[in-house]
Amino acid sequence: MRSLFLILFLSSKVFAQSDSVGFKTVAYDIGVKDYSIQSTPDTTKAWTTIATIQPTKLKDSNVYASPITITNLYYRATATMLNGYVYTTSALQYLSTLAVGITNVRLQSFTNYITIYFTSQNESNINYYEIDRSIDGGNTLSDVLHISPKGNSDYVENINRPTQQVSSCGMKVFGWCWFKHLKTVVDSSKEILYIYLVSQDGSRTLLKAISE
Repeated sequence: MRSLFLILFLSSKVFAQSDSVGFKTVAYDIGVKDYSIQSTPDTTKAWTTIATIQPTKLKDSNVYASPITITNLYYRATATMLNGYVYTTSALQYLSTLAVGITNVRLQSFTNYITIYFTSQNESNINYYEIDRSIDGGNTLSDVLHISPKGNSDYVENINRPTQQVSSCGMKVFGWCWFKHLKTVVDSSKEILYIYLVSQDGSRTLLKAISE
């Protein structure tokens, strides 16, 4: 492998609208049938060929590149030789340079639940969105909802309001309560909702907090 590939690299905006993965080889591309660019989300899984490149066989070292647009993948170059052998470079990871963001965040309040709306942008490396709730002005938070990512999209989710059990007295006789019973009532406290992004590595990033 060292005698064939001199270097594998990632470049920015070589093809004007996209980044690229490239490699440099020895002079004349001796014994090479063709090259390929491959990608995978996990180096322990199968690689997918995304481009096949024919050697130019220049007398000086040869430089090749292919555009890439999908971030958070691993990329590598391979050379298939005329004798059937296949050589590969080590893998490079192409990470997103754009932060995940959300826009158009709003709430709609109902008696028994709240509807939250938001639009995602630049989704990548997301495990899920986490919605936390506070009903005491932000002093304490509770995790109430996990939302799976679905690509840059509009999200609409209903979140049930918290409830509590209250005791009522069916009948009082001489100050004594008879026929006690419990009923469930909805807590109508004003809520603050916090939207977190939870990455594949488990890290959490607060994207937005919004109040009723």
